Parts: sequence; C-alpha cells; structure tokens
Amino acid sequence: MTIPKLIACDIDGTLMDYNQSSLSPELFPLIDRLIERGIRFCPASGRQYSSLLRLFDPVKEQLVCLCENGGILYDEKGRVLDKTVMDRKLAMALARNMLAMDDCEIIFSGENTTYAVLKGPGLDEQLRNFTGNHVAVIQSPEEMPEEILKLSAYCPRGAVNYFDRIRDKWGDIFQVAIGGPCWLDTALADKGVGIRALARALDIRLDEIMAFGDNYNDMPMLELVGMPYVVNRSTMKDIPDHFARCQRVEEVLEEILRHC
Repeated sequence: MTIPKLIACDIDGTLMDYNQSSLSPELFPLIDRLIERGIRFCPASGRQYSSLLRLFDPVKEQLVCLCENGGILYDEKGRVLDKTVMDRKLAMALARNMLAMDDCEIIFSGENTTYAVLKGPGLDEQLRNFTGNHVAVIQSPEEMPEEILKLSAYCPRGAVNYFDRIRDKWGDIFQVAIGGPCWLDTALADKGVGIRALARALDIRLDEIMAFGDNYNDMPMLELVGMPYVVNRSTMKDIPDHFARCQRVEEVLEEILRHC
C-alpha cells in the first residue's frame, strides 16, 4: 500500500451521514497516530473553519483545513494559507437571483463567519445548532461586510431542483455544485483549486495525497490526487475506474497505519 503524505477528507456524507452532528470517537486516535508518523490530516469541506474545529476538537490543533469548498485554507496554527475571493458585484447579482427562487434562502461565507439572509427561522436554527458556525443575520445581500468566499442557497425542496437553473446562468463565471441534499454552493474556488493550493503551500506533490469524498463537489479534488477514494454510500454515477472504494474512511486509515 502506498503511504500518503497528506490525507484530505470530506465530512458530510463521507465521514458522517448528512443527518449526523458529530464524528465517530474512533477517528481521533487514528488521526493522532497518523500525525505521529508524519502524515498530515486535512478536513476538506464546505463547512466553516469554526465548524471544523468544533467537530475535530480532540485533534484540532494538529489539522490543516480546507474550508468553504476550497475558498480558504488554514494551517495547524490557524493561519490563512490561501483564499480565493468572489467578485462582489457579480456575487450580489447571483444572490438576488437565488433569493428570487421560491423558498430558497442564502448565506455568504466570510473568513470565519456565515452571513445569512433569512426568510424564516428554519435556516438560522440549522446553522447555529447543527453546523456550529459563527452566524450573523443580515437583512440584504448588500450588508455583507467581508470579502465573499462562497455563496450558498439553502433549498428545502432539494438543491437538485435548482442546480440547472443556476449552472446554466452562472456556470461560466462561478463553480456551481450540490453540497448536500438542500445546499447549492457557488464560489470561484472548488476543492480542486483548494487542494492544489494546499499542496503548493505544504510542498507536497498531488500524487502523494489521498482524498475521500462522496459527492460531485468532491470530484475536482478526487480527480487531482494520486489516491482517490469514494465511500460506498455515494450516489454519484460514472465514477472513474481508478478510484478506490471503501465502506468507511476509518477502515482505510487503519490499513495505512498497519503499513507504516
């Protein structure tokens, strides 16, 4: 078995089900042992940095993090390694487009705060209680006070119902991806952009990276790395033949540790 220098791992749908709010306790000692052997571990998620620190609390000071689908990267000390910012004027036009879609609500992602434009209480409750994000409520898109790393639509009727509409209008400008059953994410970066920047910052070759994912927003990352894995519960179609599959990420981590 080839031993990676970095393991990048999606969270929702990969390390845990979409309806879960915590990781398996068995994961943390595995990460400790990997880091002891010089193998870095990187959560690679659409989540905010503070949400990842909350999820990975027992090992949070040992992680590099790819957040906001590659829009911003942090090292083990919480320093920003790289970030990719959306054009503000275009992001405002896209935000207005999203708000016009039936019952959809939107969130802007800053460096470590989520700014929500709400139509009701459901999204606010989910952001605060489920994701663990730092949340600020704003009344209109124009009140967004930071540079914009990502703009997401929360679509209770299902993100798939709005994907084509946003991609057809905005896909030549921004990356458009389904980030979960109810989430439609748009950004200038994607996880592929993020993993390239992370490899460059850490002086690691892409073929020395192992990555795990379950969804189409993971594909830009999986297609770049030398050791891509897709979890068996993934519903993606046309997965490349060279991608490996696994039942659980923890089982692959245990296998790595047996060989190093």
